[in-house]
Amino acid sequence: MESIRLISARSNDQTLRVATWLPRGWLATGVGGLVAFAILVIAALVAGRVAADRAVDGLVDLARAGLPLATATLAGEIEKQRLIPLTLARDPDVIALLGTYDSNAEANLDRKLKDIAEDAGSTVIYVIGADGRTLATSNFNEPDSFAGVKFPFRYYFRDAMTYGVGMQYAQGAVSARPGLFLSRRVEGSNAPLGVVVVKVELDGVERTWRASGALVSVINEEGVVIGTTIPDWRFSTLSALKEPEIGTVREHLQVVDDKPLATVPIRQQGELTIAEIDGKPTVLVGTSRSVGP
Repeated sequence: MESIRLISARSNDQTLRVATWLPRGWLATGVGGLVAFAILVIAALVAGRVAADRAVDGLVDLARAGLPLATATLAGEIEKQRLIPLTLARDPDVIALLGTYDSNAEANLDRKLKDIAEDAGSTVIYVIGADGRTLATSNFNEPDSFAGVKFPFRYYFRDAMTYGVGMQYAQGAVSARPGLFLSRRVEGSNAPLGVVVVKVELDGVERTWRASGALVSVINEEGVVIGTTIPDWRFSTLSALKEPEIGTVREHLQVVDDKPLATVPIRQQGELTIAEIDGKPTVLVGTSRSVGP
């Protein structure tokens, strides 16, 4: 496995690993070929080791070739979204509202944030005061609006207030939908005024990955899948965690429900990697890359 750092998950230098796998059925055609080829490969490892190794090497090369696209898709989305809080932290309307609250100014900023979110494909953009309370939000007119909700416990808020920027992947405290939160501190003349946050769910990125035909997962440094082309794997771990580790991981992800952290259904059988996908065993080969700043 390769290990090259690329993307930071938090301002304290956590890292993510992007892993891609290709089903061995890529060497066959059609759905029927997938099952047949998996059987043939297992037999070939016994009867024709050299030919099987060459086939596997070819698939590993394909998986490696897919890594740059997978990482570029994710990095491109993050960089695009990161510009939003960076820009809004200097916006006169944001600074004015955080300096002196006004209901009319809030309504105007709500609509402005909504327009930006729609143009940029952001899930939600919001402005939080220094006390952690949301003063303006792009989802002001939705059932799960963040208006008035307090987020002082969120790492992306605390990190931004302390260090100037924050980045956290976590389960939504209001919507319960997981997403990546990017934040930037708004400076005042004497003290920080608050924080601008953009939340982006990785649905669009995952759709792009799925369209490539590869299986792609983003795994944080604790071995938790936080983005994936296989929805059932999200918030699963690469290996079983001990009880103290489970508490730590849940705290970092700030999971709001009691759903247990399952283990990704991948196992090694000799030299084969076998995954349970849609309840069916699928033989995979692949490669991974750690990505960071």
